[in-house]
Amino acid sequence: MLIFAMGLFSFLFGSCSKPQEPADNVQVVDPKEILFSLPTLCDPIPSIQLGTLPPNAKSLPKDDWRQIEFVPIANREHIAAKLQELAAFKKQHRRGVGFKQVFIRPEHPTTFQSIAFPSTHLPALTELPLTLGGGIVPGGFALSDSSDWLIYGQRSRDGYVLYLAVAPGHKAPSDNFVRALADLASKDLMLVDWYATAVVDTSSPESIAAWSHRYR
Repeated sequence: MLIFAMGLFSFLFGSCSKPQEPADNVQVVDPKEILFSLPTLCDPIPSIQLGTLPPNAKSLPKDDWRQIEFVPIANREHIAAKLQELAAFKKQHRRGVGFKQVFIRPEHPTTFQSIAFPSTHLPALTELPLTLGGGIVPGGFALSDSSDWLIYGQRSRDGYVLYLAVAPGHKAPSDNFVRALADLASKDLMLVDWYATAVVDTSSPESIAAWSHRYR
């Protein structure tokens, strides 16, 4: 997680022509002034395997895990309550560009694993391995096309999806990718954007494309 510190820092620089300044000139940063760049994190993350990473793998920072995620629609009321909590939390703990504390999201009452979502329901996009925080996600996958957006997640050994999420890119998603999101949402899933503290309107490809503008 990126961390920002408020206030001024004094660093010591040494060279052959200039001696180091005394250590008592160093300013100590008050831990209370440290800010977190993200207001919320997903608590359960998959275990990872260390080793040689596949050269074509898609990499994801741990802090970005499930920040935009597909959730079984049975969690609708739970998600609405959590979004209200998060909105209040952000208002209370925001300090300029960061946050004093982090809102930790537990697993949802109806897990993705419990709905037995088969891999055959995933869109027909190019699939690559997934790494998280520098480690390989067992059963991890990243689906993409010509755009730099990803549909990613993890599947069990018997071919069922355990988690399903979206990583936004820096340009507009392709029409094909937008249709893929709309098709997934039609399978009793809702798309939750924790970055934006909102449920994405997936009623049409047009509404999904309009939402994607926030990430360009």
